[in-house]
Amino acid sequence: MTYQNSCARCGTCCLKGGPGLHQEDLDIVRSQKIKKSDLVLFRQGEPVWDNVQNKIILLNQELIKIRSVTSKDNACIYYDPLNKSCTIYAYRPLQCRVLKCWDTRDLEKVYGHKRLNRSMLIKQGSAMADLIAEHEKKCSVVDTARLIENLTQENQKNTLQKINEALAYDRSFRLTLKEKVNITDFELEFYFGRPMSVIVQSLFAYFKKIPPI
Repeated sequence: MTYQNSCARCGTCCLKGGPGLHQEDLDIVRSQKIKKSDLVLFRQGEPVWDNVQNKIILLNQELIKIRSVTSKDNACIYYDPLNKSCTIYAYRPLQCRVLKCWDTRDLEKVYGHKRLNRSMLIKQGSAMADLIAEHEKKCSVVDTARLIENLTQENQKNTLQKINEALAYDRSFRLTLKEKVNITDFELEFYFGRPMSVIVQSLFAYFKKIPPI
């Protein structure tokens, strides 16, 4: 039997999606070796696939990841499939540096440790920080998850009203920013996470409830 002890450059790990970022990756983002528009934010309370636990979990903290090519192609955007190589290999993030597919113990040690979050990249007191705080107040994923988890026939009307208010605010918020500020959809997904409509759909699926909206 042959045991693997080095990378075969098969590309499998890169095809499964981009890595989550940690505090050790802060300078890579600050220096724009990795652009904010190439990142996507998963907010606290969102359902995500956990590679260590091998199941979907609700995030207990923010998760900033390098985005995938498309919603249907999970490959990391920095993966070059033609050459089966990483286009940012010299300054690849921590998870990529420690990952050995044949022995995941090093990855497991750092996986949930000292994750990078928006407060480390956005100056406190800035206009953007204030916008993020206002958006979190009006569109809390944690609060929305709690509403959906506890949804019943008895509280359905009140619960759906609150959810629809968050959906409407998020939709209007994003449209207003695009109209008034030169900001792309990809940049919006870094600063404010995925649209609430996507998050709400994923929460209904996570709690195995049929969306009545």
